[in-house]
Amino acid sequence: MATPPPTMHRSPGSPQAAVPPAPRFAALRHPDFAWLWGALVLSAAGGQMQQVAKAWLVLQRTDRPLALAALGLCYTLPTLALSATPTAASPPTGRSPRTAARAATA
Repeated sequence: MATPPPTMHRSPGSPQAAVPPAPRFAALRHPDFAWLWGALVLSAAGGQMQQVAKAWLVLQRTDRPLALAALGLCYTLPTLALSATPTAASPPTGRSPRTAARAATA
């Protein structure tokens, strides 16, 4: 059996069929997705700049590293608290319908 060239990928259904890889950043050719992606990048950059500006302001006004640490804690605690709680959208591991379906067909 001949191996496919490194730029070709095999499809899972047939080991002999070679499928060319999708072009890099092909999704950005869709205008709506490109606008969404650009807006997300700008929003993330703006959020980072805002965090730096707040930290700079706190350090400049108080000149206390402990106040800067408290600000960092205020940024971090909500993220840690909300990521540690289970939600209805994420079922416990091993109990999702897909896992049950895979186990039934195996």
